[in-house]
Amino acid sequence: MVALILLPMLLSGSPWPDSVVTIDLRFDPEHWAYACAHPDLEILVDAEIAIGDRSSDCTMQIRGQTGSFHPKKSIKVRILGGGEFFGFDELNLNAQYSDRSRIRENLSYLFHASCGQITPVTAMTRVLFNGVPQGPYLFVEDVDGDFALRSWLPDDAVIYKCREYGASLASPYRLDLYRKKTFEDRPPDDLEWFIRWLGTAPDSVFLADISRWVHLNELLTCVAVNTLIGHGSTYYHNYHMVLDAPGLFGRWRMIPWDMDKTWGSGYRPDLPYYWVTNNLSVPNTLMWRLWCIPHTRGLLLDRLTDLSPGFVSWAASGVVDSLEALVEPLVQEDPFRDYSMEEFHQSVMIVRDWPAERLRYLEQMYDLWPLPFRLYPTAAQGDGSVVAHWSPAERSLGYRVALSTDSTFLDQSAVFWESQTSDTFMVLPENRAPSMGKTFLQVRAFNQYREERALNRSVPAAPAPSLPGSGDIVINEVFYRNGDYIRPGDWIELVNAGDEPVNLAGWSIRDTQDRNLLVLGDETVPAGGFLVIIGDPEAFGRFYPACPTLCKPLYFELSAEGETLRLYDALGNMADYVPYKPVRPWPIEPAEGGWSLSLVSPERDNSLPSSWRATPNGGTPGLSNDEPPLWTPRTIFSMGGVTPNPAFDRITVRLFAPPGGPCVLRIFDLAGRVAAGPEEIAIGPAAQDFSMDIGGLPPGLYFVHAAYAGLQRSSAFVRLAGAP
Repeated sequence: MVALILLPMLLSGSPWPDSVVTIDLRFDPEHWAYACAHPDLEILVDAEIAIGDRSSDCTMQIRGQTGSFHPKKSIKVRILGGGEFFGFDELNLNAQYSDRSRIRENLSYLFHASCGQITPVTAMTRVLFNGVPQGPYLFVEDVDGDFALRSWLPDDAVIYKCREYGASLASPYRLDLYRKKTFEDRPPDDLEWFIRWLGTAPDSVFLADISRWVHLNELLTCVAVNTLIGHGSTYYHNYHMVLDAPGLFGRWRMIPWDMDKTWGSGYRPDLPYYWVTNNLSVPNTLMWRLWCIPHTRGLLLDRLTDLSPGFVSWAASGVVDSLEALVEPLVQEDPFRDYSMEEFHQSVMIVRDWPAERLRYLEQMYDLWPLPFRLYPTAAQGDGSVVAHWSPAERSLGYRVALSTDSTFLDQSAVFWESQTSDTFMVLPENRAPSMGKTFLQVRAFNQYREERALNRSVPAAPAPSLPGSGDIVINEVFYRNGDYIRPGDWIELVNAGDEPVNLAGWSIRDTQDRNLLVLGDETVPAGGFLVIIGDPEAFGRFYPACPTLCKPLYFELSAEGETLRLYDALGNMADYVPYKPVRPWPIEPAEGGWSLSLVSPERDNSLPSSWRATPNGGTPGLSNDEPPLWTPRTIFSMGGVTPNPAFDRITVRLFAPPGGPCVLRIFDLAGRVAAGPEEIAIGPAAQDFSMDIGGLPPGLYFVHAAYAGLQRSSAFVRLAGAP
C-alpha cells in the first residue's frame, strides 16, 4: 500500500496514471532478435503496443549508448498514426539493467523535483514482450516541445539534447554533438554564441554576466543535486540545455537526463564534488568556470550546505521503501535478473544508506582538499619564452607541472617533462616540443590529503597567434530591397574602421526580431576591410561575381518596411545599430529597389538618417562607399593561402586573375603598417605562384595583401624566429 500512496506524489500534474501501468509490446521475435544483435544500427522494429483495452501501431528502437549492449535493452517506442497514451506519443522505457535495485534513476528525478527543479515525468512500468513479462522498466518523459508545454518552461523554449560524448559546451565547431528538439529549422547560432562566450569571456565578465545568460539559481540547485546523488555521467552528455526563446535574449537552463549511474551505481561516494566530466571527454566549460571562480564556487557550496540535510531526511522519509515495495514484484518476474531477491534488498539498502555516506565524504572534501582551480592560456614573453599560469588553488602546498604530447595525460609514456613550484606561474623549458607533435600543459595542486589537476585539464603549451576580438566595427552599407533589374538579394556590409585587424568570433547581428540571430564565426576583418553578410548567395554571386571581401550567409530577410539592425560584440554588448526606415528623412531610393543605403563616413553616428545616402546600381559591397567600384562583373581575382605557414625566410602565394595584368603585393603588420613592398608583378591568364622574402621581418603575425584591377585580397601568416 505504501507504494500506491507514493505514486500520486510522483505523478502530480501528469496525465500518467497513479498505478503501475502494464505495457504489452507485440512484434516479430526474429526482427527484434536481429535489432538486438546489431544495436549500433538503430533498427526500427514494427510493433503493436497495448495498454489496458487500447492498442496502436508503433515502432520499437533500442536506445542508449552503452546500455544498448546489455542483455536487457532500453527501448524507445513511437506511437504511429497520431496516437497517444496518457498524452505521450513517445515512450522512453529504461531497462535499469546495471542497477540491481532498479530504483536509482527514479529516485534521482524525484529528488531533483523535490528541490524545485523542472524534471521529466517518470513512472515505473511493467513491460511485456508478446505477453511475456520482462520485469520493471522506468518510463521517462522526453524533453521536447511537448515537455515545454506540459511544464512551466516558456512555450517557445529552445531545447538542445546534449547527447554525444564531448557535448561539454567547449567547442563551437562541434555543434553536431547537440540535437535540437525544438525549432529544428533554425540554425544553432544561439548555442554557438553561448559556447563562444563561455570559452572567451574573462573571469570578471563571466562573474558579472553569468546571471544575464543563465537562470543561475536553478543552475546552482541542479549542480548541487547532481553532486549529492553522484551523477557523474552528466555534463559531457546526458543533459539538456534549454533557452527561454530563440535569439539568446532569454537565459539558459540545465535539465538532467539519463540518471541511471547515481546513488552509488557507477560512481563511488568519494566522487569529487567538483566533477565536470569523465577522464576522456573535454571538461564542461560552464561547470569548471563555476567551480573555479571563488564567488560562484561559494554559491555552489552554500547551495550544497542548504540541500544536504534535506537530502538525508528526504531519503529517510519513506520514498525508498515505497519504491522498493512498488518494484519488488516486477523484479521477481524479471527474466534478465541474474541475482537473488536477497541481493535486490541489499542493493536497496545501499541506496537507502547512500545520502549519509555521501555527505561524510563531501564534508572531508570541503574541509581538506585543495580548492578547484583553472589553467589560463599560455603567454609569450618579450624574449620569446612561454609562461604558464593558473589560478590559485587554496589549501594547496604546491603544484606539479607537466608537459605531454597526450592532451588527456592518461598515457604516462607521453609525459616528457615535469617540475614543481609553489607559485601560480612557471616559465616553460625552451625546447618543450618534441618532434612527435603538439605539446600540452597540465598542472596538479597537492597537499597532504589530495592531489588534483586543474579542472579544465590541459591547455596547449605554445601560445597561438591571436587577434583582437574587439574594435571599431560598424554597419556600413545595407541593401534591403531588390529592383526590377538589380536583384542580388538582401545584404549587410560591416567595415573595420579601426587601425588593426579584428577577429569577429562570437560577434553577432540581429534585426528587429530578437529571435533572428546570426553569429559571425571566426572571420577576421583587416583594418579598413569589409565583411558582407548575404541573404541569397547564388543571386549575390551572379550580380557581384568578384566581390572583393569575405562573405557570410544571412538566413533571415530584411524588411523593406524598415528594420533596426543591431551588431553585438563577443561579450554580448551592442556595438552598433541602424534603425533604417523607407521614408524621409532617411534616403528613400533604397526602398524603391536596386539602391543601397550607404554610410557617409564610419565616423558619423549611423543611427541618424543624416549619416546615410543612397548608392545606385546595387551599391558597393566590399568596397569603399566614397567611389564607384573599379571592377567589372566579369573580373575574377583569387588568392590561395600562404605556404609555408608558419614560415622562416620566404613565403609563396598563388594568384589567379584572368585575363591577367599588373598586380601589387605588400606585407602589412598587425598595426596596418607596410612591412615589405610594394612589389609589382605581372599576373598571367593561369594560376601562378609568387615568392616573397620575409627574412628581414621580426617574428610575428602579418598579412600578404594583393591589389589587382581595383580588387584586394589578403591572407595571414606567421613569421617565426630563427632559421628552418
